[in-house]
Amino acid sequence: MDKTLNKNIKIYGTSMDIRIAESKIKETELTGDESKDRVILQAVIDLHKLKARILYNGNSVWSRNAVIRDLKKILTSGSTEKSLTDYLYDFFNLQCGTIAHFNKQGWASMYPDTDSIRRLFIKNEYGNRVLEHIPRWQSDVILIVSEIEGLLGIFGKKYRIVRTPVQVVRTEIQERLEEVA
Repeated sequence: MDKTLNKNIKIYGTSMDIRIAESKIKETELTGDESKDRVILQAVIDLHKLKARILYNGNSVWSRNAVIRDLKKILTSGSTEKSLTDYLYDFFNLQCGTIAHFNKQGWASMYPDTDSIRRLFIKNEYGNRVLEHIPRWQSDVILIVSEIEGLLGIFGKKYRIVRTPVQVVRTEIQERLEEVA
């Protein structure tokens, strides 16, 4: 099922997941600026553990908590074949400059361990660092990829993690949402 909330936001999921997401989003003050709204929606998704998929202008808003949790499972196990979730596979495939490699198992065989994922984030399949591959309006993805780079130990002058004003805004929004909840 799906529900169009306004001209920018569409929600996908079960009818119950859509109703819950719709009520939480309606309680939230959005700005109309996609870059800011994506961070706000990401905070709402994570704070309320929303299961519905939320799209802003046709593009997924990603749960930071889900992506980081799923990546940490891979870092702990050392293997994508055992630990790669559908959600993380979709994130890597759609946001990080990789191709599907036919399916999730094909992707996992191409990137079987932590070192191969680290190399991917330094230089994706399009020849770019993943962080540089992301359009600036995808602020939710920038936050996630910045944190992933930290977890993968991508540091130094050549691979410096970029801190954006969006990270400051996300912290303020998270605090505001927690006060309301």
